[in-house]
Amino acid sequence: MSRRAGFASAGVVVLVAFGACAGPRPDSPAGRAEALAERLAGRPQARRLSCESRSAADLLAAHGIAATEAEVFARLPRSDNPDLGFVGDVDGPPGRLPPEGYGVHAEPIAAVLRSFGLAATAVRDRDLAWLRAETDAGRPVIAWATGSCSLSRPVDLVDARGTPFRCVRGEHTMLVVGVRGTSVLVVDPGEGRRVTFDADEFDAAWALLGRRAVRADPPAARTR
Repeated sequence: MSRRAGFASAGVVVLVAFGACAGPRPDSPAGRAEALAERLAGRPQARRLSCESRSAADLLAAHGIAATEAEVFARLPRSDNPDLGFVGDVDGPPGRLPPEGYGVHAEPIAAVLRSFGLAATAVRDRDLAWLRAETDAGRPVIAWATGSCSLSRPVDLVDARGTPFRCVRGEHTMLVVGVRGTSVLVVDPGEGRRVTFDADEFDAAWALLGRRAVRADPPAARTR
């Protein structure tokens, strides 16, 4: 299946893989995924390497918290290790490795989301079944993969303090809003819109960095 299947010319997603022509029931997992996808139309990232901040702003919006991409980025620490903070020049060319412009991994993004009041957690070593369960419950997930889900060899490096970390050329984030059959529906900040990937293609790219993700509970769930 084409990774861009499911788009109409006007920018409205035709969720072929998510239900019959009449559309899924609103209270079904497919219905919740469709409603979430419609609400999160997506915006392109404002800077060349700010995909993580754009995905974080989209996740905050999904849970009813208003914050701009720039506000998210401003709260990120800087580091030569993407597990600890944003690496390099956010306006640098893509496809580089630390200490050049690279990006940031899940833990610092989760910490910034918590600073905005969202109960966010960085996780790794998950699978498509877990993504399906999260999105079926109406909880979109930021996933770390590569741009267009292209395959790239992971690289192991060491920061200035001697701490090892793994990175990959073309590191990229997407907000996963649904998994249905052989399709994964995401809000892709590189495209600035919703995109459908083949599930195996997405999973292979997600695996490059250990299937890292950030998930969050809706604010209302914390008051129960």
